[in-house]
Order: sequence, then C-alpha cells, then structure tokens
Amino acid sequence: MAIVALLDPEASVPLQVGWALWFARARAADVTLLLSDDASARSPEVVRAQVIAQIGQDERFVFADGDEHEHERDRSAGDASEPDPPLLRARVAAARADDAEAMLQAVQQAAPEQLLVLVQKVDSTDARVRCIGREVLPRLGCAVALVDLGDERWPVAHLLVAASRGAHPRMALRAARELARDVGGRLTGAYVEPDIGSDAPSVGRHVLDRVLRAAFGEDARDVGRRVVVAENVEAGLHKAVEVAEPDAIVLGLPRPGLLGPRFFGLVPARLCRRVSVPVVMLREALPLGNRLRRTFEDVLQRFVPQVEREVRVELAARVQSSSAWNFDFVALISLSTLIAALGLLQNSAAVIIGAMLIAPLMTPILGVGLALAQGNARLAKLAFRTIAFGVVTSFALAAGVGWLDGSVHLLDTTPEMLARGWPGLFDLFVACVSGLAAAYAMSRPGLVAALPGVAIAAALVPPIAVSGLATARGEWSLAYGAFLLFFTNMVAIVLAAGLSLWAVGVRGQERSGWRRHLGNAFVAAVLVLGV
Repeated sequence: MAIVALLDPEASVPLQVGWALWFARARAADVTLLLSDDASARSPEVVRAQVIAQIGQDERFVFADGDEHEHERDRSAGDASEPDPPLLRARVAAARADDAEAMLQAVQQAAPEQLLVLVQKVDSTDARVRCIGREVLPRLGCAVALVDLGDERWPVAHLLVAASRGAHPRMALRAARELARDVGGRLTGAYVEPDIGSDAPSVGRHVLDRVLRAAFGEDARDVGRRVVVAENVEAGLHKAVEVAEPDAIVLGLPRPGLLGPRFFGLVPARLCRRVSVPVVMLREALPLGNRLRRTFEDVLQRFVPQVEREVRVELAARVQSSSAWNFDFVALISLSTLIAALGLLQNSAAVIIGAMLIAPLMTPILGVGLALAQGNARLAKLAFRTIAFGVVTSFALAAGVGWLDGSVHLLDTTPEMLARGWPGLFDLFVACVSGLAAAYAMSRPGLVAALPGVAIAAALVPPIAVSGLATARGEWSLAYGAFLLFFTNMVAIVLAAGLSLWAVGVRGQERSGWRRHLGNAFVAAVLVLGV
C-alpha cells in the first residue's frame, strides 16, 4: 500500500510530517511527501532537509531517494524474540502548489491507495485549496483524507468520530481505530440525536450501540460513547467537542464533492470554522464507474471546447425564461398548431415547414436536457410543465380543426398526414442528431442562427397536429402512431441535448437521485423505442 501526502507550504512542516507518518504507520504503507517548490519565504531546500531529518527520527521508516536507494538502519539492539515489523519507505517529491497538472502528475506517479491532503485551514478563498478541490480531487479515484490542522495540536491521542447510520460513518470509525491503535490512544463515537423529548438520550445510546456493533462487532466494547441531544448535527458535534475535549475529530464523507464549490456550505466545512481542534475528513475510493467517467471528462475537456462560466449562466437564464408557460408561449404554440393543421389538410409541405419554424416546443424540451446535465430540479419541473401544457393545447386545437373539417367533409386524409403516422428507426436517429445539434448551437452564442434548421429537422408540432386531426376523424391507429412519433422525437432530443451540453462543460457538481433516475428513464425509453 502507498500513501501520498500533500503538504501545505504555509503550515508547520514538523506537524504535517508527523500526520503523514502517522497515517502511513497505521496503514503499514509507504509514503511520499509532496512538497511545494514555489518560490516563497521558506526555501524549498530547507523544507526538504527538515522533512528528511524528521523521517530519520521515526524507527518505522527509512528514507528512499529518487534512485530507490534505501539507507540501512541497524536494529540489532532490539529484542530478537520479537521480530521487528518491516521498514516502511518514505520519499520526498515536489510540485508547484498552484499547478493542478503538476500536482496530479506527481500523485498519479506514486499510484497511491490514499491521498492525504493537509491544509492549515479549510478556506474557500485559499487558491491552493480551490485548485485541489476543483482540479485534483475530482480526477483521482483513490481514497482521500483531508486534514484541517486547526490549532496544530500534537500529539493526537484522543479521536472523536461522528457516528451515524450508513457506510461513510462506519468507514470513518474503522479508520480512526487504526490511527488510535498506532499511538495507543482513545476512540470515542459521538452520535447526535434530535430533541424528541425525554427519551432522546436513551434512543441515541441505542442507535450509537448499533452503529458501533455494525462497525466493530464484539470489539466495540472498548470504544467510548458520547450522545448529544441537539437541533442539528453541526451544533451537536460542536457540543460533543466541548464536552469530550478530543485532540481531533474524524468525519466520513460521501465520495464526490470533497472541497468542491458546494462543500464549503456543508456541515464539515462549517464545523472546521467553529472548532479549534484538527478535523479529519475521509472519502472512500471512487468506484470504477466514477473513475471511467472522470477519465472520459478529461478527454472531452482536451478535445471539445468548454463553455465559460458566464456563457453557462446566460444559457441557463435564457432557457429558463423561454421555457416558462406564459402568453407568448401560448400564442406561438396555438398559431404553429393552426398553421400545421391547415398545412396537413392541404398537403402543403411549405406550410408545414412554416409551422415548424415558429413552434416553441423545442426550447422547453432542450430545457429538460439542460436540467439533466446541470442537475437543475427547478428547471426540470418548469420545462416538463410547459411541455405538458403545450402538448395538450396543441392537441386540442388540432382536434378542433379536425372536427370542423369533418363536419363539412372538405378533405380526406392527406399523404403528409400519413407520412407522420408512425415512427421509424431513422426518425429516432434524426431526433438524436437534432438534439445534439440544437444543444450545441444553443451553447455557442455565435451559432444560434442554426436553430431554425434544427427545428425543421426535428418535427414536433406536426405529429401532435396529425394526432389531433386523426382523433377528431376517429382514425385511432393514425392518432396513436403520430403521437408516438412526437414522443420518440421528444425523448431522443432530451437525451441527446443533455449529452451535448454535458460534453461542452455544462455539468452539475453533485449527482442527485432524481437526476440519475430521470436520466436512466430516458435511456430506457430510447432503447425501448429503438427496439
């Protein structure tokens, strides 16, 4: 096993090396200490010498330079009846603290199972912290331990772990026990119970016992317990720190989002600002699927031009405004439906194309794709509502035109209507490509002129109009097939638009449950329709 420790150039060198060697001893792992080679007040050569000297003071480690030459250490004075544990290797590497690619390359070269990030204080305004959170951690699949050094207390002999139901707290408890055992220290599990009345402490103790047994089995007896009744987790953990007076706090966190933009508003970051003791935040290794997705994102970023933040903000605002159900939308959907219905009855392709150009349904459908890419639940609800009302309005108007036509028996079913009577596989392909093109053009301000052509390629209102006309005439098979054609186009455009926007850099910071389920539903729908 191997560990890489990123040292903060502004924090105490002996303290950080102590933490790094402690983690490596507890895991019986080799360690690489990654120093900053920035031109700063402290000379990189002096810092390197301090690190090497401190490594030499730890009996479990031997310093290995870049040539893999290990300095032998005489351990013959020890008790021969008890064999010494094998020596662990410690290396020193350097990379600029403000260069994400250099840090990432140095970490990946060591191929660690765990990355240890040491910071003087978790602060969203710190350029180094932002660089690590946004550029380095999302591209690494290994486990991560982030240490907010706090008031730099050392040694650490008493660890307080936030214990609750779930896999992340169990992982934190087991990791904290390894650390505590290495220094012969104490471990306390803290559980925050909401104030539900006089039974709150008893309920909290019962839950905490179950959590500790799930983590350690019968070995949970030697773990301390601290139950705090509080309104929220942050206040409860702060109170537990004041009462138990630990030397450090250990928290288990979900896999994505560590040090990301949203992280600084969550409980762990707020707790770091409230307490003075060090806070250790642990993230498990990312599964293979996440790592493949990150690798694919890196490839896209290198070959596909990514949109700037200002463009993303403007795009979201524009689509959200255009996806609203208002008088303008009602007027356009009504007029386009009437034009499409008359063009279908007259068998006029030119009139039908005119209806496609003014139809407003493409924008809310692209809005659903943007909501999927961005994780914007509000936009998804707004766009779905507008699509539903628009489809009902269009269908009702077309059915009204069909009823009037059927009353006077002016025209029969035309070839233009029959051409939209059932979806084919090529219709699915056309809709997918149209969704890709529409979303890409919408994300590039200079390509907006291409949207009318896309609207013509992916017909949305004419199939609804055919369905309404056929329903008024009692031609149920034609009505069903035409509406299925619209549904096929809509589903394919949404999925393709979401992929296109994701590829150009419109991505959410977190993968919420609704977003995953909705995306899976659209994928399943495309597969079923394709079959």
